[in-house]
Amino acid sequence: MATTTGTPPEGNFGSRQQLRGQYVYLMVYLLTCVGLRPSEILDLNSRSVDLEKQIVTIPSRKNRRTRKVNIPSREFEMLLAYLLEPNHTRWAAMNRVAGRLRRHRTK
Repeated sequence: MATTTGTPPEGNFGSRQQLRGQYVYLMVYLLTCVGLRPSEILDLNSRSVDLEKQIVTIPSRKNRRTRKVNIPSREFEMLLAYLLEPNHTRWAAMNRVAGRLRRHRTK
């Protein structure tokens, strides 16, 4: 598995601004290092997560197979916090990342 080149924003998961920064980091990490598609990230739910082994099960839409991915501890904690958020917050986080990636690509 690839390693991340950046580090997530420091601090606890307390303030809303810190959560946003960590969700953006998490989305970019899952997209680039884990290789998830945006739709796969949005489809994640609590049933997808094995808490003991820190493994996420991702069902594939293309070939109807599932794959299991190990997630490092820090990112796994962020993923759990993300999964506890309501769906509209999760969609907003993904839209924020998509907008930043589009702006970056056009530069």
